[in-house]
Amino acid sequence: MDRRFQVQYYDGLEPRGRPVECVVDSPDHFSLIARNDGQFVLEGTLSSLRFLAPSVPSAERIILPDGGYLEADPEIAAALAEIAPHRPGRLSRMLLRLERHRGFVLTSSAAFLAFLVLFFTVLLPAGSEWLAHRVPIAITEKIGAKTLPLLQDRFLFHGSRLDEETRAELRDAFQEMVDSMDSEHSYRLHFFNSPMLGANAFALPSGDIVLLDDLVDLAEAPDEILAVLAHEIGHVEHRHGLQMVINNSVLVFMFTLVTGDFGSLTGAAASLPAILVESGYSRRFEFEADAFARELMIERGIELEHFAQILQRLTGYDSGSTVLDHISTHPPTAERVKRVLED
Repeated sequence: MDRRFQVQYYDGLEPRGRPVECVVDSPDHFSLIARNDGQFVLEGTLSSLRFLAPSVPSAERIILPDGGYLEADPEIAAALAEIAPHRPGRLSRMLLRLERHRGFVLTSSAAFLAFLVLFFTVLLPAGSEWLAHRVPIAITEKIGAKTLPLLQDRFLFHGSRLDEETRAELRDAFQEMVDSMDSEHSYRLHFFNSPMLGANAFALPSGDIVLLDDLVDLAEAPDEILAVLAHEIGHVEHRHGLQMVINNSVLVFMFTLVTGDFGSLTGAAASLPAILVESGYSRRFEFEADAFARELMIERGIELEHFAQILQRLTGYDSGSTVLDHISTHPPTAERVKRVLED
């Protein structure tokens, strides 16, 4: 007995397949031989194979015991299933028939797409929020300690050109504001100059808040700067940065499962600084941080008009950088101002 079939072999680690010849040389034994060089790839028993649904219309998937799989034309897959010692049982045969039924495939595809929409719009955001609020403060502190130096290198942070008196006044006002809060976070204010990022401020999950010189220059009053800092504190208190990191990690993990590209996991860890700075917060996150800033400003006796003015001024600001430009997920400034100033 010596039957040969042309199939595609996937080892389960690399996304690309390898053309091989499946040689069946006994009732329950097969070998895979590379078609390009004739080298032996692996061997196994026909009874250990599992026949699944077509992964594309012209190919069916055959699962190997080691986690790899074969893709074969339907005729070849049917021939292998026919000569395998243990043919698919009644349930398996029924499933295979359903998988070949166009109506069933279309209905299943629609249901899967509906689930994906539900997952990405409801389940993932809710799950990341739940998990983010359960991450210990000690972990967020470690994130900040590792991320801040990476940000300095990635975005070419330079020492602040603000004079010591200005920095001291802003730091004292900031500290007085956070001391009035009942928070589990420890907040630290950092001053940098970054031509790449321009007039901006952002917060790390650890409570480290970066204030860039150009934003201080843009502000016309110290209370405008405090309004921006209160907004950044709102992101920390609501753990928006952690939620973004969790969301991104889930997406990378799902991509890895689909493609088999495990290098993406390492890349995700390396891209943490960019996630926190470049991605931009969602509309919901911005509104939540604005609402937090509004309440904190009222408690501190800071006029809300200062927040509205710096928001409007930032909208018209152009540093020549596109790193933190407003994107479509951001709410319009006019809507944010209206919410801040409403009674």
